[in-house]
Amino acid sequence: CADEMNKITLEQEKRFLKAVAKVKEYILYDFRIHCANSAGTLRVDTDKYDIARVGLGIYGYLDLEEERCLKPVLSLHAKRISTKHIKKGDHIGYGSNAFIASKDMVVSNYDIGYADGLFRASTDKQRKIANGLEILGRISMDSFFIQSYDDEVCVFDNVSHLAEVHNTIKYEILTNLKPNIKRVVT
Repeated sequence: CADEMNKITLEQEKRFLKAVAKVKEYILYDFRIHCANSAGTLRVDTDKYDIARVGLGIYGYLDLEEERCLKPVLSLHAKRISTKHIKKGDHIGYGSNAFIASKDMVVSNYDIGYADGLFRASTDKQRKIANGLEILGRISMDSFFIQSYDDEVCVFDNVSHLAEVHNTIKYEILTNLKPNIKRVVT
């Protein structure tokens, strides 16, 4: 429970160190030990351990107040598939009532959907991409709609908003992204 500020983490660490000492009495070779995830690296004395299992922290998140010292480093981008001119009253995507245009508009369809790990969510939740444009209607298996002409859009560069919209943790948003999404390290 290193992501919670309480004494339980320190008690768990004491128990763990006692167990490690007992095991070392019976195992006659060196082995590596760790008891810290991303949050744990800020809660325990990491000098006592050989390694740390830093997962969420690598992406710039901790779900702790100390997160402010980190910067999110992962972004998700989508490419435009098509653009449509729609009229007031036209419907977009799954379900005839998911999105009904309140005016004539130009919308584009982008190539990321729930099969890629983008949470579908109900249409009553305000879902926006990184530049503030609202996702229109339901996210489909392979795509979503926004009011844009851009050839490529940044779906997110910080998953905090999406985690809040979906009432989940940032880690779930990040680990839900599927392997078929092209990765680019810069």
